[in-house]
Amino acid sequence: SIVILNKGLRIFVSMDHAEVVDPKGITKDVAGVGHWGTGDVEMMMDSLDQLEDIMAIIEQAFQKQESE
Repeated sequence: SIVILNKGLRIFVSMDHAEVVDPKGITKDVAGVGHWGTGDVEMMMDSLDQLEDIMAIIEQAFQKQESE
């Protein structure tokens, strides 16, 4: 899910946060926290410079869904 904000994008992916490989620390565990969007992993994007790192996390979510 993507939530459009004035300051950027808030992106949620459906994965268990413990399974995410996130060497840059761009994700946040929002399981059990009320939030807009579907998924337990949240990322904030406020610059196009972050796109490659965010896409790497999104790819992990897609690969996990394909393997299930």
